Amino acid sequence: MNIKKYFFAAACMVLLFFALNAAVFCGVANAAAGDKGKRVLVVYYSYSKDGNTRKVARRIHELAGGDIVEIKPVKPYQGAYDEVVRQAQEENAVDYRAPISTKVSDIRSYDVVFVGTPVWWFKMAPPVRSFLASHDLRGKEVVPFCTHGGYGGGEVAAETAKLATGAKVLKGIAVDCKDSGNPVGDVPAWLREIGVVK
Repeated sequence: MNIKKYFFAAACMVLLFFALNAAVFCGVANAAAGDKGKRVLVVYYSYSKDGNTRKVARRIHELAGGDIVEIKPVKPYQGAYDEVVRQAQEENAVDYRAPISTKVSDIRSYDVVFVGTPVWWFKMAPPVRSFLASHDLRGKEVVPFCTHGGYGGGEVAAETAKLATGAKVLKGIAVDCKDSGNPVGDVPAWLREIGVVK
């Protein structure tokens, strides 16, 4: 009888040991899941499939992780680049918001949203303006990035701050792609500076 009690007690101790270890393991796993950091989304519009804005967006995504979404206008811009820029100049003059097919339905689940655009006549491309105007970014960290041909970021940062109502707009980057073989060279240092990556 005493032997049975001994084995029963030993079996209970073993089960208790495994139960406690499982609880500790689950606690550590849950803590790790909560410490993964902020959910990141990279959205961008790029005029061409091998465009500079696309390259910068992909580099940000590679370094910061998260999800990446391309902003697509319902009616794609067509023609030579200079023709498209002239069209954008006319659209920017009237604050035109090009209809887009892109909709991020779970935008509320993201903490940090990178928003990328080429600079067209000192402003963001109309599809990007449409994206910002049609998504609720309140309470989020919004990070503008843009590409240009030597004239700087223009009004992109100011437009982002105006359209991303209620968001905290972090320091963006304007990447000079004129005669540049490496348009993403400054991106890692910039991401470290704003605290997105270590």
